[in-house]
Amino acid sequence: MKFFRKGTALMLALAMTLGMSESAVLAANAEKTETAGIVEETQEQAVQEQQTETEEVQQDKDQETEQSDETKTPETEEKEEQIDSQDDEDLKQTETTETGAETQEAAAEETQPETEEVQESAEETQTVQEETGENTEDAVTEAAPEAAAAAMESTEGIEDLPAVAHDIEYVYVDEEAVYLPGTQNIAIGFADDSLVLDGATLYGTSELTGETMEWQAAALAGNSVLFTVEYTEEQPEDMISLTSLAYHADGIDYLMDFQQQGIEASYTVVSAQSNARAAYASSAEESPAVSVYSLNENGEEVQISGDSVEETIGEVLNEAESDAAEPALARSAKSTSSSKAGKRVIVICAGHDSTHIGASGLGLKEEELTFKVAKYCKEALEKYPGVEVYMDRDSVACKYPGEGTVYCLEQRIKDAAALGATTFVDVHFNSGGGTGAEVYYPNKSYSQNIHKDGEALANAILENLEALGLYNRGAKVKNCTTGDTDGAGNLEDYYTSINEAKAAGMTGIIVEHAFLDNAQDASKLYSESFLKQLGEADAEALADHYNLRDPMGFEDVRDGDWYYDTVSYVYDEGIMTGMRDGYFGAVETIDRSQFVTTLYRMEGEPDVKNGKKFPDVPENMFFTDAVKWASQNGIVTGYTEGAKKGKFGPQDKITREQMATMFYRYAKYKGYDTSTSAAWKNFPDAGKVTDFAQTAVAWAVKNGMIQGDQGKLNPQTNVSRAVAATLIQRFLTEAAEK
Repeated sequence: MKFFRKGTALMLALAMTLGMSESAVLAANAEKTETAGIVEETQEQAVQEQQTETEEVQQDKDQETEQSDETKTPETEEKEEQIDSQDDEDLKQTETTETGAETQEAAAEETQPETEEVQESAEETQTVQEETGENTEDAVTEAAPEAAAAAMESTEGIEDLPAVAHDIEYVYVDEEAVYLPGTQNIAIGFADDSLVLDGATLYGTSELTGETMEWQAAALAGNSVLFTVEYTEEQPEDMISLTSLAYHADGIDYLMDFQQQGIEASYTVVSAQSNARAAYASSAEESPAVSVYSLNENGEEVQISGDSVEETIGEVLNEAESDAAEPALARSAKSTSSSKAGKRVIVICAGHDSTHIGASGLGLKEEELTFKVAKYCKEALEKYPGVEVYMDRDSVACKYPGEGTVYCLEQRIKDAAALGATTFVDVHFNSGGGTGAEVYYPNKSYSQNIHKDGEALANAILENLEALGLYNRGAKVKNCTTGDTDGAGNLEDYYTSINEAKAAGMTGIIVEHAFLDNAQDASKLYSESFLKQLGEADAEALADHYNLRDPMGFEDVRDGDWYYDTVSYVYDEGIMTGMRDGYFGAVETIDRSQFVTTLYRMEGEPDVKNGKKFPDVPENMFFTDAVKWASQNGIVTGYTEGAKKGKFGPQDKITREQMATMFYRYAKYKGYDTSTSAAWKNFPDAGKVTDFAQTAVAWAVKNGMIQGDQGKLNPQTNVSRAVAATLIQRFLTEAAEK
């Protein structure tokens, strides 16, 4: 199915499967006109759509033929670009490009807590006070605009995801127009019944601001996911277009680009005070029905009725729920070897091979030299503790005999992605007149992060190659010649290895080490020792750029950073292992689900049988058991008032006073000394500490857990992962021993 809207019955089936009560769903939809099913599109419309799709397929084939012709005429490109004509294996194939839309940073509004009145009396009453107060640890810290603003967080992580490998069966948008204040529910399901989602993030763009928005999954059930977006009265009118879906399954992160999948999903945000409500209601009556498509047993796309849609999705979700998989944390631990934890994976590709030969000149052959340099680079990298390094093949021979150049190159990228690579280094040599070394790196299309990473890496390699006596021709980008762009109008990359690596979430670069047909360069390349120096120069640049010399291998945690020792401590203890291979996320704020997971790990991840069920804590998430354990033992209680009453808020950023409260409750659970002092009142902003957190903050200050942030407590400030690591170390080495 491509896309369909509306249908309270479907929403009930989905919501109830994901743990929401029928009454809650009906209440949320009380003002809506209930629709029994989705109106079928007329046969004539279906035929027209099929004809349109046939025309689009033919256009794609024509484009493929046209692009194929381009790859067969390297002489033309050589004249136009004056670069190595033998590198035509890297010609861009637009039909194979699958990548996510570029994301932009959008900061969530900081929320200011309201004051919650609690009684202070006996110890038992005080415990009740703290649990009730987790709404200020939980609910009191939210302000009116929080719900919509929380969606607009930084989306830097999206560039690190490989291209999608699964087919979407449906995208369901509950409301074509959200009237303020209101709620939007979006459900997405995959065609593969065996797929079990561990997590998902939905991305969209605002027509009003052009900003990219991000929503975390509200609930998961097998191969389906539900997103819930809350809008307040302060939200401006807007048109929201859904652009992509990042999801985690079977230990792998994927990215689904809706545009490339032919999925067009959007909705409007309408002010109740404007005339838009009446205008929309009038136009909605005349709008054509939205057709629903599915795949039959022969793989053919067919139109189905609304009743069948609801029955199909209900069956899928019920089956997914009944076959609940083991928690993602356990599954991840089983599928990922400990030797790779926190390590960066780099693949070194020897450009060309004995079948798809490269440049030649003065008795030198590119495919022979690239294999030697790549091998030396791998050997040099393997001495560093913070990396797993692979070569794309173990000989000069082609790994895929009988296949064409483009297929071979694309398969190398897929193989690298399957290994979990974050960096793809394509080793080459030049010809055609010229001297020296140059490195091509990704342009700005789709991912600013990969662009910046590639640029810095390219210059680091060139600096080392220049030190070996090679002329520095510069770090370069090359845009495609087909006119294809990303959503922001940036031209896509020209070279296949760079373009496809980006689509797979990798930084791909092409290192042209020297010119084979230049006598000065060639005189160096005859020497085996110089070829080894080239490989080692590449490796040294990679090691410096990604901080591979460090045992943890985190590019953002380096010796000399104020938090280096504390991050090393929590890493060695297995409490915090990083947000992804090679990246700890030191300056990123930690959310409630992440922090409660660290406490759970500190406790040894005990089996959980009971614990409060929160509607926003689905089964099989990495934090599911952690939240259950924490709620079972009184460490967390969930929101007790406000718009999120009864919820846990797993993606909410945790504040300093909230973290202090969780630490304090955990200390009580462990039987540690929880006595307090009045020292916390000496801070100039002590009066800003919310009532529920005062005892916990008093304990934390007395025990050295909180020592001040630039001379203040800053109780409502969010906490970075580096600070969280510091507080965990202080708790385990100081507070736990008293």
